[in-house]
Amino acid sequence: MDGLVVMTMSMELISADGGATAILGGLSQDRGPGMERELRIPEEVREALNNRSASGLPTTGTITFRIGAQSYNCRSFMIQASETARTPQMLALYMQKDSSVTDAIDVVAAQYHLTDREQEALKGIAIGLTSKEMADRMNISPNTVKSFLRIIMLKMGAATRTGIVSKLLEHSNNNYNGKHGGNLNGNQNGTSSF
Repeated sequence: MDGLVVMTMSMELISADGGATAILGGLSQDRGPGMERELRIPEEVREALNNRSASGLPTTGTITFRIGAQSYNCRSFMIQASETARTPQMLALYMQKDSSVTDAIDVVAAQYHLTDREQEALKGIAIGLTSKEMADRMNISPNTVKSFLRIIMLKMGAATRTGIVSKLLEHSNNNYNGKHGGNLNGNQNGTSSF
C-alpha cells in the first residue's frame, strides 16, 4: 500500500489520497460523531523534517516510520510554485509500505503449503544462514535442516538454495508490480481534502 500527502511547509495537511488516508488511519483522531477523522503525520516524520529544515538541509529525502507493527518508507519532495502562481511552496510526502522478505515468505509458504518448520528453514535461507547456523537456531541437527531444504526444493520446484531465493524474489517482485501498477493507491478516486 502506498499513498500521497500534500502539506504546507509548516506541516499542515492540505490533502491526502485514499492510500495515505488508510496508512495514517491508525494515527487519526476522532473529532466526534458525524465529523471526519483528522489525519496526523507520524511524529518521527515531523521530527525528521523539522531537523532537516533547522540544520539547513533540504527537506527532501527518505524517512522510515512505523504505525503499529508495520514499517513504511516516506519520501518527501518540495513542490515549487511557478512564478505566475500565487501558491506558496508545498511539501509532498509519498508513503509506501515496507515490503520485506518476511512478507514474501509468508505468501510463498501458503502457496506451496510449507509447514512451520519448513518456513523457519526458508527464512534461514532468505537471510543467508548455513545449514549449521539454521540447525543451531532451530535446535535440530544439520541433517534435519538438509531434509527440510530438500522438501522445500521439491515443493517449490527449485534445484538449489539459490533457486529457492530466486523464487522468493520473483514472487516478491510480481506481488509488488501487481499492487503498484498505475494509480498510487490502486483505487479510482482516492482523494481526501482537509
